[in-house]
Amino acid sequence: ELEDDLETVRTNTMTFVMKPDQEWETSGTQHRVTEGPFVVKHDGVYYLTYSGNSYKSPLYGIGCATAKSPMGSWTKCADNPLFQTPEGLDGGGHHAFFRDFDGKDRIVFHAHCSKGVVHPRGMHLSSYGFDAVGNIRIDGNWTTPSLASPGIGVKWAEPKQVARGGYARVHRLNDGRLMLSYSRGGDGWVRFSADGGESWSDEQIAFRRPVETSLTGGPDPVTVHNCEFAQL
Repeated sequence: ELEDDLETVRTNTMTFVMKPDQEWETSGTQHRVTEGPFVVKHDGVYYLTYSGNSYKSPLYGIGCATAKSPMGSWTKCADNPLFQTPEGLDGGGHHAFFRDFDGKDRIVFHAHCSKGVVHPRGMHLSSYGFDAVGNIRIDGNWTTPSLASPGIGVKWAEPKQVARGGYARVHRLNDGRLMLSYSRGGDGWVRFSADGGESWSDEQIAFRRPVETSLTGGPDPVTVHNCEFAQL
C-alpha cells in the first residue's frame, strides 16, 4: 500500500516474493535480478511470470512462479526458464501477456538488437498457453511486428551510429517524407522529419519520456551521417 502522498510505500504492507536463486537467473552475470512481473490466473492458480538474469546478458529470459493467492507464497517452477534465447534472438524478456483481436493469447517482449549488440532493443511477439497438467508454455516461434497506421506504412532500417552517439533509424512514409527516430541510450526516442537530403527539423515527438529537442541540443536543423534509408 501507499501513503497518502501516493508515492511512499507503507513498509509494513510489503510482502517478500522472490530473489534470484535459480541457476539460470544468476549464471554469467553479476547483475542478478528478478524483475518485470506479470500475473495471469488459470484454473484457480496464479502464475507470476518474470524476467531473470541481466538484461545485458544473452541469457536474460522468462521464468514463472505459482501460488493459490495473489499474496503468495510463490513457488518457482522447477523447469524454469520458460523462455530463453529462442532461435535467432538473445536477451528476450520483460514481457506482457494479452489477447489479440482474433482471441489468441499472445506475449510481447523485447530482445537484443542483434547478436553481441544490446541496444536498441527490439519488440517481438509470440503466443502462450497451458499444457494438460497446467504448466504455462511460451511458443519459441516468434515474430517481429511492423509499425503501421491508417495511410502510413513504415519499414525500419537497421540502426546506424550517428555523429553524436546513440542510434538512428530512418524510414520513408507513404507521403514521401523521411522520418528519423533517434535514441540517446536510456533517454528515449525522438523523431525528426525531412523532405529529403540530410537536413532534419525537429517535430518534437518523443517516445517514453521527454528528450532534447534536437540532436545537437539547439533549435537549428542538424546533419545526420551514416543512416540507412529504408524503402517501402
